[in-house]
Amino acid sequence: MEILRRLYLIVGLAALLMLVGTLGFYLMFHSRGASLLDCLYMTAISISTVGFGEILPVAQHPLGRPFTIFLIFGGMGILAYALSKVTAFFVEGQLTDILRRNRMEKKIDALRDHYLVVGGGATGRAIVQELCAHGYQVVVVDSSDKGEQLPEGVFFVEGDATHDEVLHRANIDRCRGLFVALPSGKDNLYLTVTARMMRPDLAIIAKAKDDVIAEKLRRAGATGVVSPQVIGGLRMASVMIRPDVVDFLDQMLRAKNRTLRVAQVCVGEKSSLKGITVRESDLRSRFNLLILAIKKEDGHFEFNPRADHLVRAGDTLIVLGDIDQVGACQEWAV
Repeated sequence: MEILRRLYLIVGLAALLMLVGTLGFYLMFHSRGASLLDCLYMTAISISTVGFGEILPVAQHPLGRPFTIFLIFGGMGILAYALSKVTAFFVEGQLTDILRRNRMEKKIDALRDHYLVVGGGATGRAIVQELCAHGYQVVVVDSSDKGEQLPEGVFFVEGDATHDEVLHRANIDRCRGLFVALPSGKDNLYLTVTARMMRPDLAIIAKAKDDVIAEKLRRAGATGVVSPQVIGGLRMASVMIRPDVVDFLDQMLRAKNRTLRVAQVCVGEKSSLKGITVRESDLRSRFNLLILAIKKEDGHFEFNPRADHLVRAGDTLIVLGDIDQVGACQEWAV
């Protein structure tokens, strides 16, 4: 931290001046019976300018008074520098910033099942925006201070995420998932390896710029790999050949008056949806949700399932609806 560096510099300068003063007085007056303690005391009262009487005969040595003047002005200079830095520390709001960060770190330590986003660039901010829209708690890690650019309620940790200590500060031990969205492919690869070693069970989604890095990320332990370039290319093609579909999706994702999303509802062994048909689930009237598909336990998708399709344990319902209603359906289906 900057304040610690300044503090170390001030203490170091003061210690150096004390050492120079003590040795200087000792070299001048040790032949006259002066001890190191006497010299240290003389240096201390000279630097601090407290005005106590001299205990060494500085006037009897040709360098005594010039050397004492040097110590006095040196002590005054260090004191002025220290006061200026302390004043700047308060005036520039650094104390407030440190206290704010300490409070944030305590809140991060108390988080459970949050999402960790590494990289505060354009990709990272888009991820954060979508997670916040779903009501998830998010911690962002970036090497530069981008905390002010994040939505309200998002936690921020400044530091290099390739270091274990920074990941621990972001509470990686209790997070639900990790998004790796750094600008460098090598950093993304290294971070993926580090995170997988720290959390073998963690879901990791990583950004890749090309197929070579994508394959390495998968081998390093990434649960999923996304290429912004490929996604961007597919969107450009979609805008050209099916503009109305893209416009529909844009309005669905960006509408401010309501939050419509394509989401999933998992069916467990004790779920209320287990063993009933799509018609009997009646999700449309209960939660205003439209069932688009059902993913079977073996990975097979049943698109646009029929009304008499039987829902089984292990199925995942892909639905379209408001986020709040999706959450209510997930609680009801447990």
